[in-house]
Formats: sequence, structure tokens, C-alpha cells
Amino acid sequence: MAGVLVFSEQDTVAYELLSKARELGAANAALLGASVSAKATGYFAFGAQKVYVGEDARLADFHAEMYADALAQIVDASGAQVVLIGSTHSARNSARSSADSVPPARCENARIFFAISPE
Repeated sequence: MAGVLVFSEQDTVAYELLSKARELGAANAALLGASVSAKATGYFAFGAQKVYVGEDARLADFHAEMYADALAQIVDASGAQVVLIGSTHSARNSARSSADSVPPARCENARIFFAISPE
């Protein structure tokens, strides 16, 4: 299987997803936020082959629409066929907005999954 991209706004969740993604294929990560590029080292330590960084002051706080657009751009650039998104509190509360914000044509070859947490 070609690339697997993982994303979570919480680093520890992203690390867990990377561990699982490596079983599926080449594991890559999306890292979004303000001043986050220094965090890439941690993602490499958990097995990411590439870390796509979307760094912008407007991403300092989680806003579903902005994050969805930034993530869609990364999915498109990475060519990922599978995207694993951590099922965090923010993701669960904004899943509908995120799905509605992602232009389907930009991610037509990717399958997007939310990892379910046992809460």
C-alpha cells in the first residue's frame, strides 16, 4: 500500500497512530499549528518517514475549517491513499465541519478514517 498519512492535533495521539500506520505502509505525518516545525523530530522518532508541516499563526488555535483546508492541502501534496485522524475531543466535535470543508476533488484518491478511542 502506498502512503499512509496520520494527523492529530495532540502529539501523543499522532505518535500512537504512527505506530499503527507503519504496519500499513509508508507512514507520514501532518503537523499543523503555529511554531510547530521543531516538533517534527518527535514524529520521526515514532517512525514517520516524512513530516508535512503546515505552520501558520492562524493555526495556533484549533478551528475545524482552517485545519480541514490545511490538511486537504497536505493530503493532496503527499499523495496519501489512507489518512488516519485521531479521534480526539476536538476531532469528534468538529468531524462534520472538517468533512464538509475538505474539497473532495483534492482528496479523491484518499480514504480518510477516524481512529476510534474506547471512551
